[in-house]
Parts: sequence; C-alpha cells; structure tokens
Amino acid sequence: MSQADLTLATERRRWLRVAEELLIACRGKGHSSDAIYFTRNLSGGGLMFESPGELSPGTPLEIEFYAPRDCEKQTRLFMLIGAQVREIPNAPVEEGSNQYRVGVAFSQIDPQDQACLDEYVNKRLVMASGQRVT
Repeated sequence: MSQADLTLATERRRWLRVAEELLIACRGKGHSSDAIYFTRNLSGGGLMFESPGELSPGTPLEIEFYAPRDCEKQTRLFMLIGAQVREIPNAPVEEGSNQYRVGVAFSQIDPQDQACLDEYVNKRLVMASGQRVT
C-alpha cells in the first residue's frame, strides 16, 4: 500500500461524511470570480462536488459555504481559506457525462470555522440517524 493510500485510509477513518447539498462558492487562489457548485458530501476534512470540467489534483481553492438552497449567498455558514483538489482521479459521474466528481481536502481552516464545520456535520449525522438533536 502506498503512502497516499495509507493517508487516504487514515482520513476516511478520522472524518465521518454526511451526504449534504450545500451551496459552495469556489475560487482559485488569487482569482476574483467564484464558481458555484453544490456539495455531494461533506466532512470535517473535505468534500466532494460535481463540476462541468475536470480540476487538476493539487489545485488550490478558497471555498465559502452557504446555507442549503441559498442561491443568493445570503447566509454564509463558514469559509475555508485553503483547500485543494485531492490527488484522486476526477471521475465522470457516468459514462459519457460532462460532469466530474471532484474530491477536495481542506488544508487551512480557521479553528473557529473548523469547529462550526464539525458541529454542522455532527448535527446532520445525528439527524440522518433519526436521533433527537439537542
């Protein structure tokens, strides 16, 4: 098993993922315009979204998260200063599709935003399990 495989396996055990469609605004570092996507899943250490084109592994991103269905970007939940496309192949959603699954690993996040992200994911996991959220 390669070092990259070991790192990926360790991360998968460390972070629980929740299927969640949040609006995200992504921009390459140093760029001023956003690309808008919806997450497919989310964890404290990364996310996956679908893109109309491939993104190269290692591509640095800045990501802002907004409340579900907040297409006008009124309620920002948290912001990541640093994230990058994971070194996994961008897989087409289905054969012949122009939509690609893009995995993103969080590389720099303010501790307060990390706490908000963790709390958000944990609440969604509890809700998905059918337990009462307090």
